[in-house]
Amino acid sequence: MGKIHSVAICKKETFEQWKRGELLCFDGVLLSPIDCVSSTTKVAAKKLYIKNQDEFQKDWADLSNEAKEKCYVQYVMKHDTSYCENGETYEEYMNGDLDSYEMEYTSESGDELVVFGRYGTTDSGILNRQMDAFRLNSIVD
Repeated sequence: MGKIHSVAICKKETFEQWKRGELLCFDGVLLSPIDCVSSTTKVAAKKLYIKNQDEFQKDWADLSNEAKEKCYVQYVMKHDTSYCENGETYEEYMNGDLDSYEMEYTSESGDELVVFGRYGTTDSGILNRQMDAFRLNSIVD
Protein backbone atom coordinates (compact mmCIF):
# COMPACT_ATOMS: atom_id res chain seq x y z
CA MET A 1 0.00 0.00 0.00
CA GLY A 2 1.23 3.48 -0.79
CA LYS A 3 0.17 6.92 0.34
CA ILE A 4 -0.79 9.53 -2.17
CA HIS A 5 -1.65 13.21 -1.98
CA SER A 6 -2.12 15.47 -4.97
CA VAL A 7 -2.77 19.18 -5.21
CA ALA A 8 -3.78 21.20 -8.24
CA ILE A 9 -4.59 24.90 -8.53
CA CYS A 10 -6.56 26.58 -11.29
CA LYS A 11 -8.73 29.59 -11.95
CA LYS A 12 -12.31 29.18 -10.76
CA GLU A 13 -13.53 29.76 -14.34
CA THR A 14 -11.37 26.87 -15.59
CA PHE A 15 -12.63 24.63 -12.78
CA GLU A 16 -16.23 25.45 -13.71
CA GLN A 17 -15.49 24.51 -17.34
CA TRP A 18 -14.28 21.13 -16.07
CA LYS A 19 -17.44 20.67 -14.01
CA ARG A 20 -19.53 21.44 -17.13
CA GLY A 21 -17.67 18.76 -19.10
CA GLU A 22 -15.71 21.10 -21.38
CA LEU A 23 -12.32 19.94 -20.06
CA LEU A 24 -10.75 16.72 -18.86
CA CYS A 25 -8.21 16.27 -16.06
CA PHE A 26 -4.84 14.66 -16.75
CA ASP A 27 -2.95 14.15 -13.45
CA GLY A 28 -4.14 17.48 -12.09
CA VAL A 29 -3.88 19.45 -15.33
CA LEU A 30 -7.18 20.52 -16.93
CA LEU A 31 -7.06 20.37 -20.71
CA SER A 32 -9.46 21.13 -23.52
CA PRO A 33 -9.44 19.08 -26.70
CA ILE A 34 -7.92 22.12 -28.45
CA ASP A 35 -4.87 21.75 -26.18
CA CYS A 36 -4.27 18.35 -27.77
CA VAL A 37 -4.30 19.55 -31.37
CA SER A 38 -1.02 18.93 -33.18
CA SER A 39 -0.07 19.64 -36.76
CA THR A 40 -0.80 15.98 -37.53
CA THR A 41 -4.27 16.36 -36.02
CA LYS A 42 -4.91 19.44 -38.15
CA VAL A 43 -3.97 17.62 -41.35
CA ALA A 44 -6.13 14.59 -40.43
CA ALA A 45 -9.12 16.80 -39.50
CA LYS A 46 -8.82 18.71 -42.79
CA LYS A 47 -8.70 15.48 -44.81
CA LEU A 48 -11.73 14.11 -42.97
CA TYR A 49 -13.66 17.35 -43.52
CA ILE A 50 -12.89 17.33 -47.25
CA LYS A 51 -13.73 13.62 -47.55
CA ASN A 52 -17.15 14.13 -45.90
CA GLN A 53 -17.92 17.52 -47.39
CA ASP A 54 -21.21 17.75 -49.21
CA GLU A 55 -22.21 20.25 -51.88
CA PHE A 56 -23.75 22.65 -49.36
CA GLN A 57 -20.69 22.94 -47.11
CA LYS A 58 -17.97 25.52 -47.52
CA ASP A 59 -14.63 24.52 -48.93
CA TRP A 60 -11.92 24.12 -46.28
CA ALA A 61 -10.11 27.23 -47.55
CA ASP A 62 -13.28 29.29 -47.05
CA LEU A 63 -13.80 28.27 -43.41
CA SER A 64 -13.05 30.80 -40.69
CA ASN A 65 -10.31 30.01 -38.19
CA GLU A 66 -13.02 29.49 -35.57
CA ALA A 67 -14.79 26.92 -37.76
CA LYS A 68 -11.49 25.11 -38.42
CA GLU A 69 -10.82 25.04 -34.68
CA LYS A 70 -14.22 23.39 -34.13
CA CYS A 71 -13.28 20.76 -36.70
CA TYR A 72 -10.00 20.10 -34.88
CA VAL A 73 -11.80 19.74 -31.53
CA GLN A 74 -14.41 17.40 -33.02
CA TYR A 75 -11.62 15.33 -34.54
CA VAL A 76 -9.81 15.03 -31.19
CA MET A 77 -13.03 14.11 -29.38
CA LYS A 78 -13.97 11.41 -31.90
CA HIS A 79 -10.61 10.05 -33.05
CA ASP A 80 -7.95 10.74 -30.41
CA THR A 81 -8.51 7.88 -28.01
CA SER A 82 -5.72 9.00 -25.68
CA TYR A 83 -7.58 12.24 -24.91
CA CYS A 84 -10.81 10.58 -23.84
CA GLU A 85 -9.28 7.43 -22.33
CA ASN A 86 -6.59 9.11 -20.24
CA GLY A 87 -8.49 12.18 -19.10
CA GLU A 88 -11.03 12.23 -16.29
CA THR A 89 -14.27 14.12 -16.03
CA TYR A 90 -15.03 16.02 -12.85
CA GLU A 91 -17.30 13.19 -11.69
CA GLU A 92 -14.71 10.48 -12.41
CA TYR A 93 -11.99 12.41 -10.59
CA MET A 94 -14.05 13.28 -7.52
CA ASN A 95 -15.69 9.85 -7.21
CA GLY A 96 -12.62 7.70 -7.81
CA ASP A 97 -10.88 5.26 -5.49
CA LEU A 98 -9.21 8.02 -3.45
CA ASP A 99 -10.74 10.71 -1.27
CA SER A 100 -10.96 14.05 -3.04
CA TYR A 101 -11.38 17.67 -2.07
CA GLU A 102 -11.93 21.09 -3.57
CA MET A 103 -11.61 24.50 -1.92
CA GLU A 104 -12.18 27.98 -3.28
CA TYR A 105 -9.64 30.68 -2.57
CA THR A 106 -9.31 34.36 -3.49
CA SER A 107 -5.77 35.64 -3.85
CA GLU A 108 -4.60 38.98 -2.50
CA SER A 109 -4.88 40.39 -6.02
CA GLY A 110 -8.50 39.22 -6.28
CA ASP A 111 -8.01 36.16 -8.48
CA GLU A 112 -10.64 33.49 -7.79
CA LEU A 113 -8.91 30.12 -7.59
CA VAL A 114 -9.86 26.53 -6.81
CA VAL A 115 -7.51 24.11 -5.10
CA PHE A 116 -8.39 20.45 -5.63
CA GLY A 117 -6.80 17.05 -5.34
CA ARG A 118 -6.87 13.52 -3.97
CA TYR A 119 -5.45 11.73 -0.98
CA GLY A 120 -5.45 8.34 0.65
CA THR A 121 -3.76 4.98 0.48
CA THR A 122 -3.80 2.75 -2.54
CA ASP A 123 -2.02 -0.16 -4.15
CA SER A 124 1.29 0.59 -5.87
CA GLY A 125 -0.21 0.23 -9.37
CA ILE A 126 -2.54 3.15 -8.86
CA LEU A 127 0.17 5.04 -7.03
CA ASN A 128 2.47 4.71 -10.03
CA ARG A 129 -0.27 5.83 -12.40
CA GLN A 130 -1.16 8.81 -10.24
CA MET A 131 1.44 11.06 -8.67
CA ASP A 132 4.45 10.11 -6.60
CA ALA A 133 4.26 11.32 -2.99
CA PHE A 134 3.28 14.93 -3.67
CA ARG A 135 2.87 16.83 -6.92
CA LEU A 136 1.82 20.39 -7.56
CA ASN A 137 0.41 21.28 -10.94
CA SER A 138 -0.44 24.90 -11.45
CA ILE A 139 -2.30 25.98 -14.53
CA VAL A 140 -2.95 29.52 -13.41
CA ASP A 141 -2.28 31.92 -16.28
